[in-house]
Amino acid sequence: MYCSKLSNVKQLIGVQHVNEENELENVLAMLDFPRTAGLELPEDYKEKESLGLVLFFFTKLTHCLHKRKVDVIPLENWSLSDRFYSLSYAKRILVGEHTREKLEREIQSLENFISPYNPPEILYPAMHRVQRCRDVLSILNSGVTLTDVISKWDDINVQREAYMLGKIMSCKPDVVIIGNMHAKKLHHRLPEYTYLSSPAL
Repeated sequence: MYCSKLSNVKQLIGVQHVNEENELENVLAMLDFPRTAGLELPEDYKEKESLGLVLFFFTKLTHCLHKRKVDVIPLENWSLSDRFYSLSYAKRILVGEHTREKLEREIQSLENFISPYNPPEILYPAMHRVQRCRDVLSILNSGVTLTDVISKWDDINVQREAYMLGKIMSCKPDVVIIGNMHAKKLHHRLPEYTYLSSPAL
């Protein structure tokens, strides 16, 4: 469902993360001057951004909302999100979309950037990526099967969505903008919000 402009009621917008620039314009066009916006960002997103750790679509959206004097409410649990992406990477390797060898080469390449002489915006993303890659190796070395990883991946998503739901119900932002996969699962629990899916053109 899509409309060019929303009425002044609470909205839950699911985004696709495909074509970021076009989708960003679409989402902004859908807003009707909210005072508060809940986004799929970690609590300390400002600190993380200062260290070069950004979530590209949501970081750009945050900047646009701040220009409109909209208060941003972070809804994501960073540790759960990190684990989710590690499991996603492990799943890609187990289904043959990626290889352990490429993962190990990525770690070696990134370690070249871990130097106190590099600026924070290079150093900290490299350190974070290396830690995530090592987490993936740890998952694979534990002897898990693809079924195990999918089960853990599903469980982490349930935990992430429960965390988001709790934040939404507590803070009650005027608009909630999260990944469409999460929005589809949560909108039945949020009857006061109208659910919309943003097309990524």
